[in-house]
This record gives sequence, structure tokens and C-alpha cells, in this order.
Amino acid sequence: MKLRHESTTRQEEKKTPFNRKLFQMQTYEVRVHHSRSYEDPISVKKGDRVFLSGEMDDWDGHIWLWAKARDGRQGWLPSAYFEQWTDWQSCDFSMNTLELTCQIGSVLTATEEKFGWLLCHSGQGDINQDEKGWVPKRCLTLLGQ
Repeated sequence: MKLRHESTTRQEEKKTPFNRKLFQMQTYEVRVHHSRSYEDPISVKKGDRVFLSGEMDDWDGHIWLWAKARDGRQGWLPSAYFEQWTDWQSCDFSMNTLELTCQIGSVLTATEEKFGWLLCHSGQGDINQDEKGWVPKRCLTLLGQ
């Protein structure tokens, strides 16, 4: 069974492969506290197979699907990555869904944006050494604007 949700947002996501816009590193301040939802969330690599339960969530205009990896880890994955939204599906993308817990007033560096989330690095040092994870864009304010 193919499920479809052709919102304007989804149509725009299809135009830009994997919602990858050209993104320059930007600095944000946390304006709303965000806590990590899961300690060991799903992480997939291109070629992995995941089971999509059929459970969906419309989060800030983006449809997310509940998925279970073969290693047992579960979590939400963007529907834009899948043609069918149920049963076992192959991933043609890689994604680590680990979220970053952050406090109001913290300054973060964002290196990527996907489906209403920013991949952020904590601290002011080398971004390769800092803790990183996804933070909802709605929790952050862009600095310098």
C-alpha cells in the first residue's frame, strides 16, 4: 500500500534531493530548552533495511515515520526518504537521529538543516571534537541578524 501526503512542504522536499540545501555553518542561541528524546535512537546507513510500522507524525509540516532497525533501535525517520510508508524498506540515505540536549542561552554551531531540525555542535572549539546532535530549529535563534 502506498500512502501519500503531498503537502507543499513535501513537494518542495522532492525538488531538493534529501532536503539538502546549500548550508553555511551558522551560530544560534538556544531560546527554548530541548532534551534528547531517546538515549540510543535509530541510526541508518545507505543500504540498511528498516521496518516502517505505519505510525506517522506531522511535525512542523514534515511527515515522520516510526521505524525499527534490524539492531532493534527505533525512532522517527523523514517520510521524504521513502516511496512506501509501511513494511520493510531499504534506505537510500544515511542518518544518525541522535538529538542534542541544550539549555536556554547556550550557543551552538549548526552545520546542516533537515526537515525542521539543525545538526548542532556544542561548545566553541573544534566542531569535530564537540558533542553534536539534532535540535529543532524552532528552539533556536540565529545570531548576528
